[in-house]
Amino acid sequence: MNSRPLLSDNEIMTFGIIGLGYVGLPLCVEAAESGAFKVIGFDVNKQVVESVNSGCSHIQDLTDDQVGSLRKRGLIEATCDMSRLAECDAISICVPTPLSKTRDPDVSYISAASDAVAATLCPGQLIVLESTTYPGTTREVLKPKLESTGLVAGEDFHLCFSPERVDPGNKTWTTRNTPKVIGGLTEACGDVGQSFYEQFIDKLVEGLDLRAFFFHADIGGGPIAESGADISFGLEHPCRIAIWHQTTGVRQSVQPVAGGTLSSLVVVECYQHHWGSRQ
Repeated sequence: MNSRPLLSDNEIMTFGIIGLGYVGLPLCVEAAESGAFKVIGFDVNKQVVESVNSGCSHIQDLTDDQVGSLRKRGLIEATCDMSRLAECDAISICVPTPLSKTRDPDVSYISAASDAVAATLCPGQLIVLESTTYPGTTREVLKPKLESTGLVAGEDFHLCFSPERVDPGNKTWTTRNTPKVIGGLTEACGDVGQSFYEQFIDKLVEGLDLRAFFFHADIGGGPIAESGADISFGLEHPCRIAIWHQTTGVRQSVQPVAGGTLSSLVVVECYQHHWGSRQ
């Protein structure tokens, strides 16, 4: 693979995060606090950018002190200038993916972010989609746009999917200690993604491939990530899920899940999965 020169031990990588909402900004802070990265947050909302650059947090899970301290140390900044994506060694896409009035997934934000990344794509960059979406989005939406540059995913740049699992307001499970699932377009892409995130995430779980489906739920009193046995939420067809322990990140069993409280995020993601599987 053609790639950027390896950084020496005394150099800091640049991590770009597109979307500074409840997923993106905490990710910015965790990466910057690790000391391994300079972080650039990208957002189309000028007020959000100005807030971050003034050292303030607009997210309930972060304090002004956390953001302000990183700003003073020059480890985090925000911008609306998407051309600066060219400065980044790794880029994470954390934009919204709401359901439309007809309950079809709206991937327009992912599409726009993909266009921005493609406009400055460099050999050796790691590109990760973290937005909640249906299986196939990375291959069917992101990959073609990036490869329109003439660069080939898995050969000239690394491409991964790592679905966000943020539970806003949860003081126990945070961005750092919630096991993170990541899958690559190729095994090599997955390895690069794992090596990158392990610098500031406590537990990583390797996904089978880009079409693996994961979501967050509260079952039996404990949050878990799932993807593999049959479960129905009143949808036209059941979803397939498999169970991983939140605390260990280890797959424990594959079985139908009954009972427990399912968050609205689960319903949205299950519908996204069902929608993607019928295409």
